Amino acid sequence: MLALTGLAACGSTSPPTADDTIDASTYAAIIGRFVPPPLDTDVPSIVYVAGSAAIEMSLEDQVTVIDSFAPTHEVRFVDDFAAAVDSGAPGSPPKDDGVLIGVGKISPESPHTARVEVYVDADRVEAQLVTVAYREDKWVVESVEPVEPEVLLGEE
Repeated sequence: MLALTGLAACGSTSPPTADDTIDASTYAAIIGRFVPPPLDTDVPSIVYVAGSAAIEMSLEDQVTVIDSFAPTHEVRFVDDFAAAVDSGAPGSPPKDDGVLIGVGKISPESPHTARVEVYVDADRVEAQLVTVAYREDKWVVESVEPVEPEVLLGEE
């Protein structure tokens, strides 16, 4: 009887638990992979985060992401490229010596992937396809694959 119960449990197609749903901690894991080390231990480094139009992150989730990087980084969510970039400076770098990280929507089904673009200046934009998984009660980046930049090209 136990063997049959065990086999039935293995074949179960129950929905995922609430713990492995995509939420602020999923985005924090992805963003954390691309956040540079702080420049100064006394002053938080600036990280601008721009989401694609497909991302609908609540203000509460944004605060959770911001809090996850304090006190070493000051995360600022921006609605558009221009809000984070100093277009009057040579190379159009992010404002406040920061970095701009663009995060796309995380695919709801496994494997969970998201496109990430890191903008350092108009000549240095890197794009990656990131795969995350829920392991041991937390989200972790499993792989990062380089792809061509499409969104934060520095020409906007």
